[in-house]
Amino acid sequence: MITADRSTWPTATPDNPNAKLWEIAHAVAVAEGYDQPDSNPFRLNNPGDISDGYITFGGEQHSGSNVTHFPSAEVGWQWLYDKLNRIALGKSSVYSPEMTWQELGQKWAGDSVNWVNNVTRELGVDPQFSFGSFLNA
Repeated sequence: MITADRSTWPTATPDNPNAKLWEIAHAVAVAEGYDQPDSNPFRLNNPGDISDGYITFGGEQHSGSNVTHFPSAEVGWQWLYDKLNRIALGKSSVYSPEMTWQELGQKWAGDSVNWVNNVTRELGVDPQFSFGSFLNA
């Protein structure tokens, strides 16, 4: 069972083998407040606080975004992983693997300064480091 406790969060498996993508997913979840049981991301089973899936699952309006309410934490984590994987593969229409964490954060989060600080602290990288460079390090 996935909870706000980080030790219960998903990690690499044979179906989702990229451990670096899971590291990024964990860092994003921390930046979004998923580790806080009273947060919207936790309540909505949405560790990335993403809008992907809103048409399929519905959700709520927060800070000008349609934030998805996933049916379970497992589904929300998988959608976050899949979004990050699309970025890594260069298949996102919004993000690219060449983007720095600062550039990515400016598109991902309303409060991009804190988001970038939290994500890069969790990953141990410089905000000017690129998404793709982290995956290839």
